[in-house]
Order: sequence, then structure tokens, then C-alpha cells
Amino acid sequence: MDDEKTVNSETKQPIGHSSAPKSADGFEIALRESEALLRRTNNLLEAVTSGADVIVAVVDTNYKYIFFNEAYKEEIKRLTGKEIEIGASLPETYDGMPKQRDIAKEHRSRVLRGEIVEPYRIEFGDPGRYRRVYSVRQSPIRDAEGNIIAAGEVAFDITERALAEQALNRNAKRDELLSETATRLLMADNPQALVEELCEKVMKFLDCQAFFNFLVDEPAGKLHLNACAGIPKEEADRIKWLDYGIAVCGCVARDGCRIIAEDIQHVPDPRTELVKSYGIQAYCCHPLLSHGGTIGTLSFGTKTRTSFSEEDISMMKGVADLVAVAMQRMHTVQALSKTKEDLKKSRDELEERVRERTAELVEVNIKLAEEITERVTAQEAVSIERQRMMDVLNLLPAYVILLSPDYRVPFANRFFVERFGKSNGMRCYEYLFNRTEPCEVAKRTKS
Repeated sequence: MDDEKTVNSETKQPIGHSSAPKSADGFEIALRESEALLRRTNNLLEAVTSGADVIVAVVDTNYKYIFFNEAYKEEIKRLTGKEIEIGASLPETYDGMPKQRDIAKEHRSRVLRGEIVEPYRIEFGDPGRYRRVYSVRQSPIRDAEGNIIAAGEVAFDITERALAEQALNRNAKRDELLSETATRLLMADNPQALVEELCEKVMKFLDCQAFFNFLVDEPAGKLHLNACAGIPKEEADRIKWLDYGIAVCGCVARDGCRIIAEDIQHVPDPRTELVKSYGIQAYCCHPLLSHGGTIGTLSFGTKTRTSFSEEDISMMKGVADLVAVAMQRMHTVQALSKTKEDLKKSRDELEERVRERTAELVEVNIKLAEEITERVTAQEAVSIERQRMMDVLNLLPAYVILLSPDYRVPFANRFFVERFGKSNGMRCYEYLFNRTEPCEVAKRTKS
């Protein structure tokens, strides 16, 4: 409260109140009493904060420490490598760390000027030494007359919480990006044209500066550059065709196996010479696999770090799998279209031949050809849509199973199988819950 004053329990005088002693002896006594009170106050504060996850410090108007608890002292040692004592200068403590010194001084200057400083979160420290995230509250300390005589700070180290929040946010953005990628690729009639747009989004999310998508050209016996980003157009034209076994992508396409290259600028490898010339430091290339064969490659490269995290590599593989499924779907649709064209051509030829015969035979054969065409088209369309649905279910980051009337599991998506395993013909309640009869949820689902 603004009206309240801290009182010395021995002298009954408010702290900061001058009783204006008339003699030198009286002044010395008052000084000793003030020093003793300050020591007791500091001891009390240290006792209250000892063992707690709270970091406390107070500096006077000259930015000299007049109090700090043990937690603050240890944190300063981790940040600066220095042991501080009461009376030490805060700016001098951060010598050699000018950016951090200016930040620390500026916040306290605002408090000492009487400004209202709202609680804030700050990432503080030298990235090359020790850097943490803190939740900080700062407030002025006033004397009995209301004059600001010091700035107090209470902080909590919330680094783990901040990292967890950052990971959650990143995972949410990753899932959103993968969901968008899956939806657009699997719904597009020509996913090949979408690869560049979608992979640029993935590239930025992964903090990469280049990506390359090569597709197998079977008639040419080579790889054809379908999409890329991060290199000049003339360079893209130069690598438009790539032989099997040449560079990283050619080796991945030849062998059907992923290659991860790290610290490229310092690790000699003939396969990475091409991407090394682009300034790339880490590079990851996945094969696009379909029905046991390789139909292309998808790779990402970064110029800002020498390696990738497991999470980054996992996302790259997920995107590569989505691109592969979409490309295979496109090829299937194209094959179906060609089949329909061939069937139409065959029908036309048949009609021409039977036209030379009797009108009755022509009519019979035309109907037969139309029926064959419709059945083949319908069967292939059903097969494509069934496979498409299964592919989408397998890519969903959720548990999906289908139950038969007798509680068996004819289908479980990849996400479910990786978590619970295969049913191997057992009923759902047997292999999931080790029960001998259906649970209430299964019964209600069946009804």
C-alpha cells in the first residue's frame, strides 16, 4: 500500500526516515542500526527465497547490487562466468556481453525512472555460452518519502516450458502443412504441377534454402527435373536431365535408398560436389517409391546448418511419400485414360469391321463392346478410388480401423498398426484389451 511504511522494530522509525541526529555519535548509531536492519532484511529475503525456483535481485540507482539471492548469483555465474558480490556493478558484470548488458540496464533504468514495466518474457544470454528464457517482473523500491531508491527484479527460468510450447506450435504447424499437402496432392488432377508450390512451403518451414524434385523418364532412361527452388534458372536448365548414379539424386534413384549428407562443405564426397557448389551444408534426398520401384526423388538442402534433426528428416519422408502416392495416382489415371482411348479405338475398329457384315451382327457386337468398356472402366474406377481411400487413411495422423460384424479388423491404418500392432485375425477386444467378449463401445458401434 502507498500509505504503508516499513518500520524498524528496534528504533520504531520508518526505514528511510531520518531522525536528524544532533551529534556524530547519534549519526553513527543510526548508521549502524540501518546497516543491521539491511542485513536482517537481506537474510530474511534469502531465507524466504532459498530453495525456491525464483531468481531475485535488487540494484540501487547507481546499478550496484544491494541484494541478490543464491539462485541469482548462480545464474549470473552461468551467464557471465563471474562471481558477483554485494556492491558489484551490474553493467560491469556484463562486460564482454554488450548486448546483454544494454538490455539488463535498460529495463532497470525504466523502473528507476518510475515507468510502469509490465511483466514480460525474455530470452537472455550469450547464444555461444548460456542462453535461457525467463519470466520477469520488475518494480521500484521506494523510501519513506516515496522516492525511488532501487529497482527490484523477480524472475523464473521458464526455458523448458518455452521449448515445450515452441515444440507444440511447430508440431501443430507441421501437421497443418502435411494435411494441406496431402489434401491438395491427392485431390489434384495434375499433382505434378503442384509440387513446386507445396515444396516451397515445406522448404521454408524446415528452414531450408533449396529443394529438388526429379522424376524418372523411362523412355529416356534418365531423371528429369520436375521442380526446384534455390538455384538460378540457368543452373536449373543445366541439370534438367540427370543420369542414374550421378550426384546424390542419381544415386538415390538408382539404389532406391535415402541419402543424408551432413557438413558437406568439410566432408569430401563425390556425390555431393554438385550441391556443395550451391553453398549447401546439409542435404537429404528421399526416393519416391511406388509398387516397389522408384519413380523419382525429392530432396531438401540447407545453407544455415550442418545437419538435420530427426523431426526434419521425418517430415521430409512424409512429404516424399505423399508426392509418391499422388504421382502414382496420376500415372494410374493416365493409364486408365489411355486404356479407355484404346478401348474406344478398338470399338471403332470393331464397328467398322462388323459394318461390313450383317446389321444384326453389328448391333450385337456394338452392345458387347460397350458393355465390356463400361465394366472395365467401372472396375478400374472402383479399384482406384478404393486404393485412394486406403492411401488417405494410411496418411492420416489418427487411429483408424474398420470392424466387421463379428468384431474382427479387416483394415487398420499405418498409424494404428504402428501403435497397437496387427490383429492377426483376432477380434478387436481380444488383441486390444485381452477380453473374452466385446466391450460396451463395440456393442453400441455394432448396433
